[in-house]
Amino acid sequence: LDQVGETAEELTGEASGAFGVALLVLMVAVIAPLLEELFYRGLWLRAIERRFGRVVAVVGSSVLFGAAHLQPFDFPALAGFGAIAAVLTVRSGRLGPALWAHVAFNLTAVISLLVA
Repeated sequence: LDQVGETAEELTGEASGAFGVALLVLMVAVIAPLLEELFYRGLWLRAIERRFGRVVAVVGSSVLFGAAHLQPFDFPALAGFGAIAAVLTVRSGRLGPALWAHVAFNLTAVISLLVA
């Protein structure tokens, strides 16, 4: 999960050597998506949906996802991605499609920051 107060640029800047880069990619592109999908789509989306319905669940879990990253400038994009992941989960009834989308999203971001 995101480190409070640290941006993605700072995290990629701290990765040194092959091991550091591999560990960063593992954390950002595998572990974070898995934990976040379990929490935001597996737990929050389903809990909100049971109580308030599907539309409120998609919107609510997306806003929570965007806000939790503590990056105000990135909030619209993160909440938008959260909505896509929520819709994938609702339509498929599974976390798999959202998890793979999240892995791709984070992997693209970390690679672009590493090569920049």
